[in-house]
Amino acid sequence: MRKYLYAAILCAALAATACGQKDKGAAETSAAETSAAAETLESAVTSGSIVGADSAGIRIKIEDPGVVCGEVIDAGMSTVTVRSEVDGEEYTFSKEDAEIHLEDGLVIGGSVEIVYSGVLDGTDTTNVQVLLVQDNQRKTITGTVVSEAMSTIQIETEDGRQLTFSKELAESDRAEGSEEGAKVTLEYTGEIFDGENTQFAFVWKISDAE
Repeated sequence: MRKYLYAAILCAALAATACGQKDKGAAETSAAETSAAAETLESAVTSGSIVGADSAGIRIKIEDPGVVCGEVIDAGMSTVTVRSEVDGEEYTFSKEDAEIHLEDGLVIGGSVEIVYSGVLDGTDTTNVQVLLVQDNQRKTITGTVVSEAMSTIQIETEDGRQLTFSKELAESDRAEGSEEGAKVTLEYTGEIFDGENTQFAFVWKISDAE
């Protein structure tokens, strides 16, 4: 899977301390809130390397995330069950700490992509943490190959952006391997945030551009 992924740890606990002090005053910050913030930091440290923090939360780097794509067959307050489009198995995930990026919300029958850290044991999701739930809609982007390695491909788009994608999940129907300067179309799910952050974009197919 993708080697690195940036995940936002929502700062419910930190909001109660660092952010919350703005409204309540430092003297009123409770021991429970401080403890919650400490646990959030500890979780970030054990899950990956902290690479920054802002008002939205702590940003950490997590190695080797997984992805399950499929149809939502059940959804509750804290869980979501997805039937995988790959193996037909049903996976029930906790989504309590996940970021949700769904245009129409989480609906039964919708097609979603579950991005997680940890290791699945068959359909047992006990040892995984869901990072992101996003729409599983195929999109395309076309560009010129700048460089290509075993697991990544970098392209330059018509508007001058140089974007690097993981291709570990991708199939290829190119006539020949892409040489530098070749024009290709990438079919992906997920989002390219801020126009250039491809960490949440999963490439499924690479083709010669027409």
